[in-house]
Amino acid sequence: MQKNTHVMDVFSKERNDRWHSQTRQSLEFDTRNLLEQLSIQIRWLKEWNVREGHTGQFVFPYTAIWLVTGGEATILYDQTLYTIGKGDIVCIPPQTCQSWHSIDDSEPFHYYAFALEAKIGLLDFIRLYRFPRVVSAIDPSAFRNLLQLWHSIADQCMSYITVKEGRTNGLQQAKLDTNVTIQYLKMQTLGLSWLLQLFETLRPTLPDQPVLYDYRIYQVCNYVEEHLDDPLTLDDLAERANLGKEQFRSLFQQTIGTSPMKYVQLMRIQRAKELLSLTVYPIKEISAQVGFESQHHFSRAFRKHAGISPLEYRKHHTE
Repeated sequence: MQKNTHVMDVFSKERNDRWHSQTRQSLEFDTRNLLEQLSIQIRWLKEWNVREGHTGQFVFPYTAIWLVTGGEATILYDQTLYTIGKGDIVCIPPQTCQSWHSIDDSEPFHYYAFALEAKIGLLDFIRLYRFPRVVSAIDPSAFRNLLQLWHSIADQCMSYITVKEGRTNGLQQAKLDTNVTIQYLKMQTLGLSWLLQLFETLRPTLPDQPVLYDYRIYQVCNYVEEHLDDPLTLDDLAERANLGKEQFRSLFQQTIGTSPMKYVQLMRIQRAKELLSLTVYPIKEISAQVGFESQHHFSRAFRKHAGISPLEYRKHHTE
């Protein structure tokens, strides 16, 4: 009996040594692999029920995925019109210029939006894998699964977010502790599962190999977003991209769909809209924060873009 036990112990030791050796080899990831630089952060989830499109252009700072569950709309993305309807999946890369063209008035345009930052190093995930802008004829069961998981993530977000008493400058402040950290990790895990499910659902439409692209223009877009209060010029932005002014202007127009300085103006107005609706800052202070020389110039540019004055916009979005 003891002899048999000894034999089993030797066998177990040899097997364990072999298993540990194989495991060590299989877990030694090559840190030079670009996928090691994959970074994903959930930014927001929103359910929208739109009866009329917003006026003017606006830009998504993050990747946004829409699951359309009702209605029909025609939207202009980077100078291309897309008609979107129930059952479609819409993939919008960051720094995409969008404007509403029309909405079918027979029923509201209803969709669930998931915004996230997804990058491999400096490269945006859905640009790298050439996600199609609009995908129709999705398998209904796959679409339902994505929608159900979206609701699970939304529920988990509610468990994660806690709000401190009161507000600071009109913005909610999240309280961080160990339990909240656990909820955050659960939320991120669900978010990764959702992205995986989306990736597998859209796999037939994706290339076999990711397509590298020139990320310098997108780096400039990020710089603009972080320095809206600075006096940005075309020369400054071209220098940021290490390009000549005319070459930069042409590449920016080709990549983003608008000129560099129009993009700067668009981002300034968009940030101003956020500050007008989410804070109580005086309009004069907001105009300075978004890079306008005076409140007069800001008000004139805002009215040209939004069709109403900054004060009217604030009243409409805070009442």
